[in-house]
Amino acid sequence: LVILMDEGGLFDWTVVGRDRAGAWATSDTLLLMMESTAPMEEGEPGEFSFGIGPNFPNPFNTSTKIRYQIPRFSTTQLIIYDATGRVARTLIDEPKYRGKYTAIWDGRDDSGRTVASGPYVAELRAGRAVVHLKLVVLH
Repeated sequence: LVILMDEGGLFDWTVVGRDRAGAWATSDTLLLMMESTAPMEEGEPGEFSFGIGPNFPNPFNTSTKIRYQIPRFSTTQLIIYDATGRVARTLIDEPKYRGKYTAIWDGRDDSGRTVASGPYVAELRAGRAVVHLKLVVLH
């Protein structure tokens, strides 16, 4: 078994075997993500804290840029909710390395329809951490 880990918590697993005749064989490499369960807090100088915003412009008509940052590799979701709490759009749903990012919301829902004017909430989740940002769409 060969296990390699990078600094972000990704593990590459490969099984290597040899039969009695001395022939070698290896499995496909399996990529695993290890996510810390420790609370996300602001760390050492130079470390990223967990956060979202500001977005620009706000209010917006056609699109807005939403800035966010995560302090460690984790499964990350950025979801836009309407005023009734329904999901309007899922912008991000994937593992991300630590760092600063910008997502662009074009004011459309998951079906591609332009959303109505009004208040919306962007929810950022990374691991167990959650934070919210208010957005306003004006047509």
